[in-house]
Amino acid sequence: MLTLVLCVVVSPSTSGVPDPNKTSVKKVVSHAKTLSKEALTKFLEKLAEMKDFDSLAAICQSDLPNRGLAVRVYARCISSDKVIAFCANFPLESYEWRAAFWELQRHPKKKVIGYIKQIATSSNPEVRYLCYELCDQQEWGELEEYAKKDSRNKSWIFLNNVTETLGERASRYLDHCKERRTGNP
Repeated sequence: MLTLVLCVVVSPSTSGVPDPNKTSVKKVVSHAKTLSKEALTKFLEKLAEMKDFDSLAAICQSDLPNRGLAVRVYARCISSDKVIAFCANFPLESYEWRAAFWELQRHPKKKVIGYIKQIATSSNPEVRYLCYELCDQQEWGELEEYAKKDSRNKSWIFLNNVTETLGERASRYLDHCKERRTGNP
């Protein structure tokens, strides 16, 4: 399969930043641009399986319309020591930032919670909403102090499949934290 031939020649990078002069990386990015979203998803997973981080990083930095898919895979695969810097490279609330941010849950809490607490103070209600969402799913109670402040916030959140205010989400997070502490659902 042509796809495999293009990927095999690229070696993993220790820095996470691809060498733009590597012809093979350029070919991989060019190939990625020809793929449908479904085929790209499979291709990215294959790159991750092969530990071809140069190519993944290059796709993340490309102008590929679906590069957020690569961002997500790359954020999942890189070391926990590097994932925060990678996530912070993107503007808050951008598609790429969300993709990287959501993968923080796959890394040890002690490596990522400081960053999550930092951005939980953002002036952007949607960013704070996502912090509560991720921490609630992971059963991390470290945002209770912030959630108490946001529990009366009437800002509507405009994300896919979300029809609630920041205050409603913060209150739900607080309720779940209390349930976990007391053992009473």
